[in-house]
Amino acid sequence: MDTTNRAPVGSCLVIHENALVAEDIRDVVSDFGATDVRVFRTLADARDQLAWLVILAGSYDQVLADPITQRWLSAGASLIVLNGRHRDSTSGSNVYSLEQPFRSDELEGLLTSTGLFP
Repeated sequence: MDTTNRAPVGSCLVIHENALVAEDIRDVVSDFGATDVRVFRTLADARDQLAWLVILAGSYDQVLADPITQRWLSAGASLIVLNGRHRDSTSGSNVYSLEQPFRSDELEGLLTSTGLFP
């Protein structure tokens, strides 16, 4: 089944305890064309959301082990983990990492290189 032109299902979620950082991320993904961007302070606050892209702060390994993120991944969502160090996505994976602190242009570059936005 060809899914190259399929519209994303769900929201783009931004999960960050710092409201200013979260709003900056919201602005960047909105500029890329995301129309439903929701901001949350904690992962638990966003647990009932349907997501196609999740950008969240936290330890890479802890984020990946969490049942909430596992549910999103199994449903086909992509994750960008803001974790203080850069880690390339493994081949075929939809999990990316961006070192904090980061500049908006670094997030823009990651979003461009992943092809998440047409």
